[in-house]
Amino acid sequence: MSINPNASQTSRNLALILLNKKFWIAHFLIVVAISVAGLIYLGGATYTGAPPLVDFKSPAGETVISRSLIKSGEEVFHLRGLMSYGSFWGDGADRGPDFTADALHRTIVSMQSFYENEIGDNVVSQYDKDAIATRVQREVHTNTWDEESGLISINAAQVHAFQELNDHYTRMFTDPEYPELFQIGYITEPEDITALTAFFYWGGWVSAANRPGEDYSYTHNWPYDPQAGNTPTTATYIWSVISIFGLFLGIGLVLYVYGK
Repeated sequence: MSINPNASQTSRNLALILLNKKFWIAHFLIVVAISVAGLIYLGGATYTGAPPLVDFKSPAGETVISRSLIKSGEEVFHLRGLMSYGSFWGDGADRGPDFTADALHRTIVSMQSFYENEIGDNVVSQYDKDAIATRVQREVHTNTWDEESGLISINAAQVHAFQELNDHYTRMFTDPEYPELFQIGYITEPEDITALTAFFYWGGWVSAANRPGEDYSYTHNWPYDPQAGNTPTTATYIWSVISIFGLFLGIGLVLYVYGK
């Protein structure tokens, strides 16, 4: 089998160009241009694809959660340093729970209990539980954001879930006998706890509500919660494989150039 000398010479020349210090400024500028272009694109995509931060309205038209309350909860989260004890959408401490995952799961459980209680004194069969579980998944993944009115509509079960979530965080910060007690006196004002609940509830809503025109949530069905219908999509698997392949390809390229 013959070896093409021109191909071998081209590889050596490319390696020499990459290693030659005279061309490093050009290499640096190319990397900077690619990085800046990527940041501009991602910044624009993040801004245009951001989830709605608006008021939540009940079926009766009452404001259950206001935008200002959610923003206040975000301030409490940061000012009280809760990111040191947990995370929000995975951003924060690795040693604590993800508050959005916790809020989402508790919302699901509360909504299921709400519908089971609607059945009354009748025995809740497994068929009923399966039907309710499917209903709750469909409801949390249905995006009820009305862009024209700037409102998100939530049903009675979701209102109930928010109230139970607020009871949970109230006890977590104030009840010494609560099994999931955080720390007595860490957050004492009821207004701050309600605001924090609103912030966490909104984070859970964003994690489940489908993006307009898509069949996955704003966070691409993260966090993982089968009970909420949050399971990995096909795109998640594809891009995971591509990212790993790209990593090995980059490492191989570096070793190839170094070897040359």
